[in-house]
Amino acid sequence: MAMEVAPSFSTWEEIELSENYLVCCMFQEAAALSFSIIKQLVDKNANTNEHNCELGDMLESAAMILVQSYKALGRGIGWS
Repeated sequence: MAMEVAPSFSTWEEIELSENYLVCCMFQEAAALSFSIIKQLVDKNANTNEHNCELGDMLESAAMILVQSYKALGRGIGWS
């Protein structure tokens, strides 16, 4: 059981770091890290095929950072 707590905690730390990048206007870094987090979470979910509420929360948080970073970088589709 302790093995599963550690990856979630480090993932939350990575999400917090990407959010800090966003707040500090380091949009490229925030986008790259949040994209990496999303990829890791999707890959992990594909391997386990479990429905996990915490996984959903982590995906949502990382995706919001990614979207905000892309918007700040002017990469948003249809945003003005």
